[in-house]
Amino acid sequence: MKNTIYLFIPFILLFGCGSNDPSQEPSQPAAETFLSVNPTEFAAPINGGAQTLTVISNVTWKVSSDADWLSYSLGSGNAGSSTVSATAAANYSGTARSAALTFTADTVSKKYVVSQAGDITLSVSPSAITLPAGGGSQSISVTSNMNWTVSSDADWLNYSPKSGAAGNQTVSVSATGNYDGAVRSAVLTFTSGSITQKCTVSQDFTQMPSYVPDGYSLVWQDEFDGSSRLPDTQKWWYETGGGGWGNNELETYIPGFQGADTCALISDGTLKIIAKIVGSQVLSIRMNTSES
Repeated sequence: MKNTIYLFIPFILLFGCGSNDPSQEPSQPAAETFLSVNPTEFAAPINGGAQTLTVISNVTWKVSSDADWLSYSLGSGNAGSSTVSATAAANYSGTARSAALTFTADTVSKKYVVSQAGDITLSVSPSAITLPAGGGSQSISVTSNMNWTVSSDADWLNYSPKSGAAGNQTVSVSATGNYDGAVRSAVLTFTSGSITQKCTVSQDFTQMPSYVPDGYSLVWQDEFDGSSRLPDTQKWWYETGGGGWGNNELETYIPGFQGADTCALISDGTLKIIAKIVGSQVLSIRMNTSES
């Protein structure tokens, strides 16, 4: 009889269980930071100017300037496309200069460079003019690549405009008649940054024309050519008050001024009498000379 031997070999079955936990999934690599600035440079006019930039990034960004004369309209932005205005102030230093805006997004940075010339040009033509003795005007041509101003060393000389922008402009110079018995002169000084140009103005004298009608003689006159802006109360006196003055006048007459309201004013050699509405009143002037 045969003996039968049975051999039992155990089988071990391994079952793996999958997981749906997203935290166990492999992480995606972070997107590379992108930043662009266009344009990247600007040759600003010497009298100042602005340029518009386009900033594109896939993350938030910020900007800074390394000079106080170079400013920007937007200090930071979010992902996407943004518009920034860069502004360079006028350069009155007389020398060329440059500055930069630095845009930063994470560890990425881009520069926007601004250069600006410093050579100021200013010309005035002619450099000397003569006004008619009896009064009149002349013109002066001003050419500059910057803003400019003009001033006078004489109060008898009138001029307009008193300032201008880059380019070509005309200044009108005038004066009333010179009845002082001597030639007079003045200097107009034009200034742009550190540059100045001068124009000398001269005026001969003449006899004052007579405005006295035939059959009359001149007893007294006031040329209103002093330094005061108000009539001289040694020469003039005021009638004051309201109430109609017998002919239903609406004005209330004041002694030259009332508070901050001035109704008798001297300028450019003339007396100006002004009527103005203040609240429910009409303020004005009644005045007579003490010599009459």
